[in-house]
Amino acid sequence: KHRLLLESIVSLLPAEKGAVSCSFLLKLLKAANILNASASSKVELATRVGLQLEEATVNDLLIRSVSNTNDMVYDVDLVMIILEQFMLQENINFEFQESRRSSSASHSSKLKVAKLVDRYLQEVARDANLPLSKFIALAETIPEFARLDHDDLYRAIDIYLKAHPELNKSERKRLCRILDCKKLSMEACMHAAQNELLPLRVVVQVLFFEQARAAASGGKVSDMPSNLKALLTAHGIDPSKHKAPLSTTTSIHADDNWSVSGFKTPKSTRNPTLRMKLAEDDLDENVVPRDEIGRTSRFKGLLAFPTQPKRMFSKLWATNKSATEKN
Repeated sequence: KHRLLLESIVSLLPAEKGAVSCSFLLKLLKAANILNASASSKVELATRVGLQLEEATVNDLLIRSVSNTNDMVYDVDLVMIILEQFMLQENINFEFQESRRSSSASHSSKLKVAKLVDRYLQEVARDANLPLSKFIALAETIPEFARLDHDDLYRAIDIYLKAHPELNKSERKRLCRILDCKKLSMEACMHAAQNELLPLRVVVQVLFFEQARAAASGGKVSDMPSNLKALLTAHGIDPSKHKAPLSTTTSIHADDNWSVSGFKTPKSTRNPTLRMKLAEDDLDENVVPRDEIGRTSRFKGLLAFPTQPKRMFSKLWATNKSATEKN
């Protein structure tokens, strides 16, 4: 009875965009999910929501899953349909735009939806039953230009890694491929540089890009925070010697981000020990048992350098130090 009533309401909704608020449409969609309404009714509501998705909030999108085939807390598949409809409509609007004003409005809505999706990812990432493939698929629905920074996406990745300690190295690398280290703020870089759950190669990239950013802003490496300098030094990089270590606009092939031979480092900062550690990290990818992936400790502060270097940093530091003494 209730299901038929809801389906009748859906069929009577006005066709004009904006005639019904996005929040109300999403409430109807949540009810349709609970009442097991017809697939056509759900798709109709999802399509309507997609037309005005920029008006939605994260809570609006948290639709409880009622599926018997999986144990996920939220129905991310419905959100995927909404996002696909949004992107489809935005692309149509872009192709047939009649003025710069409409183009600007379309671009603005994509920026808003990008923020919305990254914050939604932070919520659903806590679900231990959310498959990696679905998390990545959600993140990749947003075009690259719509993410002005990757801080919110990084937070979502960090939450997902903590909620899924069983991920092996290959899976963690796959997850981190959606992250652009060049688009992280200083605070996010400091957190990422001390994050034991991230692949070693990502941590090193974060340090290189942050050093490059400091150099690009006038070549004054001395202006870098002391804790970032300490992290660079721990990786065998002397920040005082390199004024332009790496261009933040350097084009790197997607596969090169993970191959040791293709890893782009400036000639003056190439470190055999560091490259050996990266090669080691690639070689033992399938050797380390899943249950040996340790849980990260809580950070004392986002910008605080740890009183005792993490295991990963201490190994690099010890090896680099002994190599220096020999020379």
